Amino acid sequence: MNTAKIKAVVREVYSEPNGGGLSWGRVAATFTVLAAIGWITRVLLLTHALPADMTGIAAFAISPYGANKVATAAQSFSPNPISAPPAALAELEKKL
Repeated sequence: MNTAKIKAVVREVYSEPNGGGLSWGRVAATFTVLAAIGWITRVLLLTHALPADMTGIAAFAISPYGANKVATAAQSFSPNPISAPPAALAELEKKL
């Protein structure tokens, strides 16, 4: 088994596409999906039937990833103090 390839795939799955850093939303969503699978398995073993409505557990499982995406979208609306092109910054430095 090639562990380098496995590490590369895991890093690609859990990183943000634009920055390459670890995405807490994806990691948290993985843990909540695993918790949801465990909960459904426990209910299935105890009652021998699936829960009638699994909408709530689905919303629970994907909520961390959704929260991360909402936060990213909100940050895109905030003003960026370093939005001037480098040429404009160079001219500003000359004036100072």
